[in-house]
Amino acid sequence: MTRSTLTFFPDPLGGRPVGGPLLVISQIRGDLAALDEVLDKTGHLDLCGIVAAGDHCLGGPDPFGVYRRLGEVGAALVRGETDDALAVADVPAHVEAEEGYDAYRRTRDQLGDVVCRRLGELPTTQVVTLGGHAGVMVVSGTPKLPHRGVHPRMSDNELDFLCGCAAEDVLVVGKGEGPFVRALGPMLLAHPGAVAGPRASALLVQEFAGGLVGIHTLQVARRRTTRRRAG
Repeated sequence: MTRSTLTFFPDPLGGRPVGGPLLVISQIRGDLAALDEVLDKTGHLDLCGIVAAGDHCLGGPDPFGVYRRLGEVGAALVRGETDDALAVADVPAHVEAEEGYDAYRRTRDQLGDVVCRRLGELPTTQVVTLGGHAGVMVVSGTPKLPHRGVHPRMSDNELDFLCGCAAEDVLVVGKGEGPFVRALGPMLLAHPGAVAGPRASALLVQEFAGGLVGIHTLQVARRRTTRRRAG
């Protein structure tokens, strides 16, 4: 995969790329192997940055490995609902129902109090300026209702109510179902899907000459390990 072979929405019609693409990921949920596969897939690209849009550590086998890797690659982090939950000593009821008490305690024990506190202190928004002048706002939940996510079955009216107040050229919402990209008036709205899962998903946001912005949806089929049978 090279930048020249990527397909973008909307089609830049042969426009010249301005700067490198921005990699946006979300819902890593402690799955270091999945995160590394996305980073490997995009490692040859001259990225202008990496933003992780919330729900970084809770749920997977290696939450501290994920936190450390995100730091190593210089990713900017947005605080998601589960990141907020890890910052408190007692598991919130909604997190216990979705993730389970054991997963919550295991994650907190692996991360330690200092990292959990740092997760709870992360900003709720990151804004990145691409190679020209285009702006990308990255949030976990929607701007209007931060506990809500987005999904492709929502109507334009629903999405406009939840997200239409954003003033940037691109709004990426990390919480939801997808991945998907939608033109919402003059703004592009996108959800990167989840890194954790059978197919790791991410977005590449690229500016082109003339102020055009396109988004490429990246999906990585997870590598499977086979076990040898005894005997």
